[in-house]
Amino acid sequence: MEGLTDSGRQRLTTSIVAGTIVVLSVALRFWCKLKLKGGVHAEDWWILAAVPIYLGAVADDIWGLLNGISGENLDDIIVALLQNPPPELVLAFETYLKSLYIGYVLYIFLVTTIRFSILLLYRRIFSTPRFRLQTLIMMGVSLAWFITSIVFAFTYCIPLEKFWRPLAPGRCLNFNLFYFVIGILETAIDLIILVLPVRATFAVQLPLRTKFFVSGIFLLGIFVIATDVLRIYKIYRPGQIYIEFTESIFWTHIHSLVAVLCANLPIYKPLRAKVVNFFSSIQKSFGSSLRSLRGDTRQRIGDSADGPEASFDLKTMPSDSPMGTHKRPEGSLEESRYPILDNRGGTYTSMADRSDASMDTLIIPSRGIVRTTKVDVF
Repeated sequence: MEGLTDSGRQRLTTSIVAGTIVVLSVALRFWCKLKLKGGVHAEDWWILAAVPIYLGAVADDIWGLLNGISGENLDDIIVALLQNPPPELVLAFETYLKSLYIGYVLYIFLVTTIRFSILLLYRRIFSTPRFRLQTLIMMGVSLAWFITSIVFAFTYCIPLEKFWRPLAPGRCLNFNLFYFVIGILETAIDLIILVLPVRATFAVQLPLRTKFFVSGIFLLGIFVIATDVLRIYKIYRPGQIYIEFTESIFWTHIHSLVAVLCANLPIYKPLRAKVVNFFSSIQKSFGSSLRSLRGDTRQRIGDSADGPEASFDLKTMPSDSPMGTHKRPEGSLEESRYPILDNRGGTYTSMADRSDASMDTLIIPSRGIVRTTKVDVF
């Protein structure tokens, strides 16, 4: 990347990152389908076909940047060629322009596969005759857009090589104007496709919350429209013959990436459920641990504050101690005696019947009177 300009490095980074995200998003889609036994359908194969096309566009962009030139527009290239540059630079110019041409053709195929994937998904979800007819019409419109764009791509310059050899004899159309018109039509088609299922969703007998949720998923495709509008705004140059090629490649990557993600997004519902369940289980586990910790803390505080061992030096008395006797009730588990010194120097004897786990019996011989009371045991 040493010989690249800042715009060239930006394009290279964008191509690699976008290509990686596209591959991962489609792989995740198929994982959801196969792992959760959702079945693989026609729309999945169409979006899978978009992966090699996108990777081809990424490879083409890298090839044009590393073996051609970085980030120049066609007007600047023509000016440089008129100055009789060395043959190496001429070859670099041609390589760069070839990569732009190949990238444009691949983009036409990529957008078409994404549209067909989305429309086929619509047809599988909504089976009403009217909606299926609408999707079929949009598939026809998308196909017409594809054919028109391909014909233009191969007839833009006559001969075709004049695109990457601008000083060669021949003629070329106004690429800037045609690209603008094609971009407007593309945006209109995408908008219709993305809004198409909203009406059908509200016509189905579903809870209102579910309708808004499903419509929201489809309307997230509005980001596709936004990136397309930004792309047209950035690359169109009024009154010029050629578009802003550097901005065109960058925004085309962004637009294509968002389109692939939006096509995959409705398929991620099972994955979202798993993620929600995962975080819910973590939250429950954390809450259970916190409650257990609080319970242990309260128990330790109770032992230290109210337990008889905390306030007195307790020693087990022999069973034949003359301080008193205690007849153990039937069914009790064990009998214990603890001498307790009172503040006046007298000796109190605690007789603990452990059959009562919550209370101790204190037999207190003091001044010839035997008194019995109860205290809590933790």
